[in-house]
Amino acid sequence: MSNQEKINKATAKNFQWGTGCEGWHLLTSEDLTIAEEMMPPQSQGILHYHEYAQHFIYVLEGEASLEIDGTTHVLNRGDGKVVSPGSLHQIRNESSDVLYFLAICSPNSFEDFKNEAGEVPPNWKPDFFPGKES
Repeated sequence: MSNQEKINKATAKNFQWGTGCEGWHLLTSEDLTIAEEMMPPQSQGILHYHEYAQHFIYVLEGEASLEIDGTTHVLNRGDGKVVSPGSLHQIRNESSDVLYFLAICSPNSFEDFKNEAGEVPPNWKPDFFPGKES
C-alpha cells in the first residue's frame, strides 16, 4: 500500500475471528500491524500471548474487559492499554453494546500467537500476511 492511498474499512482486508467477531487490517508489515476490530456483545477472544510482539489495544467505541496476566482492566472509549510480550491476555466484550477497538502490534503478531499452553491453536490460520495479498 502506497502513501498515496486512503485506508479505511472499505479498502482494508477483512478477516473473521472468534464468534461473530471481525476485523480490518488497516496496515500490515513485518514491523507493524494495525487492525480495527469489532466484537459483538457477550463475545471474547482466545486467551493467548505473543513471544515477541508488543500489543496496544485502544477502544474506539464500547467497553472492553482486557485481561492481562490474570488482572482484568476495563477500557472505555478513548482508553488504551499496552500488553507486553509474553503476557497472557484476552479481550472480552461483557457489555450489551458492540465493541470497536484498534489492535496495534509491533512487530506483527501473525506468526507469534500462542495459547496458554504455548502452542499455536489448531484453528489459528490467518488469511493475510504482510506482503501477501489474498
